[in-house]
Amino acid sequence: MIRLLAVATAGGGHGTTLSACVINILNVGHGRTAMQISRRITLGESFADIAQTTADMNRQWRHLLAVLARCEQSGADPSSALKSLARRVTRDEQSVRLQRIRRAGVWVLLPLGFCGLPAFLLLTVTPLLMSYFSGLDLWRR
Repeated sequence: MIRLLAVATAGGGHGTTLSACVINILNVGHGRTAMQISRRITLGESFADIAQTTADMNRQWRHLLAVLARCEQSGADPSSALKSLARRVTRDEQSVRLQRIRRAGVWVLLPLGFCGLPAFLLLTVTPLLMSYFSGLDLWRR
C-alpha cells in the first residue's frame, strides 16, 4: 500500500490534495484500519492527530502517518518520502522472511530426529548390545 501511495503521489498531484490522494488509495480495500483512517481524514482530521489518537495501529501505519504528517506540515513532495518508507518496509519484510526461513531449516530436521533416530537405535545399537550381553554369560549358571 505504501508503494501504491508513492506511485500515486509521484505525479505531483495535478490539483489533487495529499489528503484526497490518500483517501482514494485507502478506499481501494486495505482493511479495517485503512477504512478508519480514510473516514477520519474525510472528517477533517490531520495525519498527526490520527497517528496520536489511534491505539490499535501497527508500526507501519504509524510510520506512514508520521511521514504524511511531516509532508503535510512542511508542504514537501511526499513521493520521495513515501518511496524511502516503501524501501525500508520492504527491507524489514525481507529480513523477517529470512529469519523465518532460517528457523524453518531447524524445524525441518525435527522429523529426522523423531523418525530416523529411533530406527537407527533399533537397527544398529540394539543388535550390538544384544550380541555384547549374550557373550557375557550373565544368565547361565
